[in-house]
Amino acid sequence: RLVEKKIPGKGQESMVYNTLDQVILTRDANQGAGQWLFTKYDAFGRVVSSGIYSGENDRTTLQGVVNAQTVLWEKRVAGGIGYDNLSFPQVSSISSYHVINYYDDYSFPENTFGEPSGSQMKGDRVKSLLTGTKVTTLGTANMLLSVHYYDDEGRVIQSKSENHLGGKDIIDNTYNFAGELTASTRSHTTGSTTTEIANRYFYDHMGRKIATLENINNKGEVVLSQLDYTETGQLLKKQLHSTDSGSNYLQHTDYAYNERGWLNKATGKEFNLQLKYTEGDVPQWNGNISGQVWGRGEGKFDNTFKYSYDKLNRLTGAVSPGLGENIIYDVMGNIKMLNREGQAINNYSGYTGNQLTKIEGATNSTYSYDSNGNLITDSGKGITLTYNYLNLPEKVTGNKTLSYTYDATGNKLRK
Repeated sequence: RLVEKKIPGKGQESMVYNTLDQVILTRDANQGAGQWLFTKYDAFGRVVSSGIYSGENDRTTLQGVVNAQTVLWEKRVAGGIGYDNLSFPQVSSISSYHVINYYDDYSFPENTFGEPSGSQMKGDRVKSLLTGTKVTTLGTANMLLSVHYYDDEGRVIQSKSENHLGGKDIIDNTYNFAGELTASTRSHTTGSTTTEIANRYFYDHMGRKIATLENINNKGEVVLSQLDYTETGQLLKKQLHSTDSGSNYLQHTDYAYNERGWLNKATGKEFNLQLKYTEGDVPQWNGNISGQVWGRGEGKFDNTFKYSYDKLNRLTGAVSPGLGENIIYDVMGNIKMLNREGQAINNYSGYTGNQLTKIEGATNSTYSYDSNGNLITDSGKGITLTYNYLNLPEKVTGNKTLSYTYDATGNKLRK
């Protein structure tokens, strides 16, 4: 079993297993001494909870403690969080819960959501299915509940969830006989105000989506997209935003392909692009783009680029009238020098392993990283960054501060 891992640019990671060979504790280089991420399971090997465990620091010692455990999974109970908390780690050493999952029924604590009216599946037909989840909003003690309801095919027909800003979100789904999602209505209610977004989806005989329609608060349905395909399944035409049932669209793009199925042209009212592969000064026969012609405005192709590559298929040059760019790499494949016509040469002069630490030339910047390889300072932009335990940026500080809020599964809730 993998118990320790060290990769370039990142500190050591450690894992602890129970006697069923399930990973129950993990720790990366950013976590403090004695702090671990724990995962608990039920008798069927399903994840029932995860969070932060605080206790023994040494992995080997901790593995010995875990090996001596006789209770290996959680059982449902009526009180507390809904589980008996007898498997390792016990509740006394748990600093916080991040996620709690419930299966098989809806009789878990604090479930105030009612079963949807007219439901095709009742509560006694959800065995083996995920019925509820509580997820922590990072930086708070709040856990938000989500509950899922299913039809007789085990497909989610409704999800109800608490919103981090207050109120409730409800998603209702409808499927066709092939199992394709044909309608989804999302509603958010705060106090007496409800905002509703209803989407409808249409498919062809091959199961490819051909149209997406949207209606916000019953103000009129808009065709968001209309898609046409070739006989071989490639996208042929994309039309966007119609308020008159598809008679007129604000934007359309037509696509063309060569005999190998590679895109060679995309045309529309606002932008046109033609890609070249085997044409040009240095033909590319392996799929690399040898050049492109593009323009703004319908039917216009008044800008060109030619590309060159090294024997490892890395881009080494891009040339356009009045513009040029050359790239040189080191033996590890990192950019060593970038030369743009009319600008000072950028020398990527500092690397630690494959982590860029310094740029000199047109811009002068230094970079530093934390123990997990996340960028924490960029002198060129004058910013510092901090991260949460998921290695997602929580705060970017410069002339101004940008903050992010996530839930414990990594969903961004606020910016």
